[in-house]
Amino acid sequence: MKSGELVYVGVHSVTAMVLNLEEKVSKAILFGSDRFVGEGDLVIQANALVRVGVNTGLLGRVVDGLGNTIDMR
Repeated sequence: MKSGELVYVGVHSVTAMVLNLEEKVSKAILFGSDRFVGEGDLVIQANALVRVGVNTGLLGRVVDGLGNTIDMR
């Protein structure tokens, strides 16, 4: 596992991105609800790094960190 990698957490497979890996603790950002994630849940590697696709349709738009448009256009 490496920093920036996508993983699936728990029985509901909540998507997350690994931030750092330490010997006893690893940290990740959840891209879904934290209600479905608990201590001791199984984490499965997605074997993919986080990527945000962009194209000319995003020119002049306001987007969040995941590339989702957030303006009212």
